Amino acid sequence: MNSVIENKQIENSSTFWHSKLGHAPMSIIKLIQVLNKLHVDSVSPCVVCRLAKQQRLRFTPSISSSS
Repeated sequence: MNSVIENKQIENSSTFWHSKLGHAPMSIIKLIQVLNKLHVDSVSPCVVCRLAKQQRLRFTPSISSSS
């Protein structure tokens, strides 16, 4: 019985819906909450989304050349 309760808690998790919907933005999660009448907890920062939004550093110009 506990596993059923735990599964329902996971399905109501914003993290679950965020990843299930391909890392959807919070506006989509809130829309799902309204349309499906789910109680979705607050979103914790997603590590994957943070890494994807980071800008890469430019490579420094190379001084050496091959011969």
